[in-house]
Amino acid sequence: MILHAPIGLLIGLAALELFALLRRRPLPNDIRAGLAWLVALTAVVSAASGLALSQEQSATQTLQLHLWLGIAVAVAAVLTALLQQRRRLAGYAVFLLLTLGLRGNIVSASDSVERLLGFKPVDLEGKNLADLLLPDRVRDLHPGGILDRCEASGTCPKIVETFGGSEVFALKMTTSWVGTDPKNDIPLPDNVRRYYLPSSTHGGGNGAMSENPPDVNTAPLNCPGNNWGRGTLRANPVPSTALVNRMRLALRDWVTKGTEPPESVWPRMRGPKNERALVESTQKAMGFPSGIPGIPNSIFAADNFIFPVFDYDWGPQFDEFNATGNPTNVPPPIKNVIQMMVPKVDADGNELGGVPTVLRDAPLGTYLGWNITSGPGDPGFNNVSPQPFHAGQVCNYVGGMVPFAKTKAQRVAAKDPRPSLEERYGTHAGYVAAVRKAADNAACGGYLNAGAQAAAMGAACTTTLAAGVADDWVQLVNQAAASNVCNQAGDGGKCNPGP
Repeated sequence: MILHAPIGLLIGLAALELFALLRRRPLPNDIRAGLAWLVALTAVVSAASGLALSQEQSATQTLQLHLWLGIAVAVAAVLTALLQQRRRLAGYAVFLLLTLGLRGNIVSASDSVERLLGFKPVDLEGKNLADLLLPDRVRDLHPGGILDRCEASGTCPKIVETFGGSEVFALKMTTSWVGTDPKNDIPLPDNVRRYYLPSSTHGGGNGAMSENPPDVNTAPLNCPGNNWGRGTLRANPVPSTALVNRMRLALRDWVTKGTEPPESVWPRMRGPKNERALVESTQKAMGFPSGIPGIPNSIFAADNFIFPVFDYDWGPQFDEFNATGNPTNVPPPIKNVIQMMVPKVDADGNELGGVPTVLRDAPLGTYLGWNITSGPGDPGFNNVSPQPFHAGQVCNYVGGMVPFAKTKAQRVAAKDPRPSLEERYGTHAGYVAAVRKAADNAACGGYLNAGAQAAAMGAACTTTLAAGVADDWVQLVNQAAASNVCNQAGDGGKCNPGP
């Protein structure tokens, strides 16, 4: 009777699932998990009993076959129970079929892999099974995420993430995109959207469109944190306002109307067109140009650039996965220094892989999610209260900017590799036209609010905006038209008015 108990329990569990399906009321997760563990326990006992019987000399070939079938059922039952314990499987198939190569590489995967583990079958092909089961090889931790508990209870909210460059360089953001052993992008759940504001400072800048923003001697830039001092590069003006405005509306419509937000956009190891925008944190991998005034190649040295993540040994009583327990190693030794990834950049040094924005696509300079800490003799150094401790390293949690030269002659004299405003836009009208094009690109992708006023001004993609919602397309285009870009006294509307 013991040997056949798992069969009876499986039939009973299947009957309960069928009954629940017909009533359109799925079994609660705790009941499903409890029944799965009961089946697993009886299957293990049955397999053990069969193993004992097989040791008898009278064991037949039929009994041996039953033994191995019983062991296979026991293994499958335990794996199913573990999955039930870890993930919400209500309404999903519990069968996962993986075809493996001789070295453990995944040849093919059944469609249920997306429901069970969050990966599309095509994303797993060629990957190693060990990376799927234990993806955090650096810290030897099993798969998991911050939404595991709400997924188990079916209470996860809809989430919109917005962040920018400084979060990458100061807050170690990219580990949440690719993990601690960066080989693949971590898939986003269906209830999450992610929007990366490229080349931006924390919280966004003031949005100024100026060909010559104040330098750090006129407007000092403090590096947040103790004893970090000041930055050598001008403040980064790339604003977050327009993107946040748009995504607040998108989240509201997603929750109240079920309207899908725009596609998530962030730098990835493999983007929608197989492009790579997330790379190792070296100047070569980033493609960062040499010779930009004020940015020495030494800033990209490992000791100066992005802040790493340290993997600490807190002792045997500390649960590293849940960050709970008693840390007995104080101070803790460092076990590993985890590799950080960063966005690639274009020929101007501006980041790739983020949402389209006006200042990024119609730039007036190189915009950075980081700055450089000043030392004695550097621009911006505080001689009254000197703080030289981190001189020459990345300035903590604040972005920077290096303006373009206005004319080609000025660029050549400064040995600046980036085209000047004259070479890019030619005239003030040329700059305004570039801003309009960039604003259209953002609005048509769903990342910028453009309403009736924008339509009246000839915007390419517009929608109806509720009363009180800012028409950011109009604000940006009008700001460009009123800016001093190739529009100062004596310019005559030209970037190089000539003699």
